[in-house]
Amino acid sequence: MTFPLLPTAAGLAPALLDGLYSGTTLVDPDGRLIHYNQAAARYFDRKPEYIGVDIRSCHKNPESIARIDQWLAEFKAGREEMVVRLTNNRGRNWRMTFAPIRVDGVLVAALEVMELLDTEGEGDKT
Repeated sequence: MTFPLLPTAAGLAPALLDGLYSGTTLVDPDGRLIHYNQAAARYFDRKPEYIGVDIRSCHKNPESIARIDQWLAEFKAGREEMVVRLTNNRGRNWRMTFAPIRVDGVLVAALEVMELLDTEGEGDKT
């Protein structure tokens, strides 16, 4: 798999993402899944066959789909600031951060970072 976001460190980028404790998902500007790390697969439903699939089809809640549409539209319109949302999913508390990824000023992806806030029983994180 090529990883165009860091052309000078192409082999390093997937390893960096996979090494994170937080889940990460990259989507293209239209909302299709580009990459996810091992933590995202562990915490949420992420499978290799989902690469290229529109992430809206993975959400059953119309409010979630509307939020995805909103932040993608804002990033396409030039928004630089991250979007942070606190949520409860499957009885766990999460901080979901969405950020635009630009190369030479062009939106190439959006990064979602899924940070588990209640880590009791998850092992030592220090």
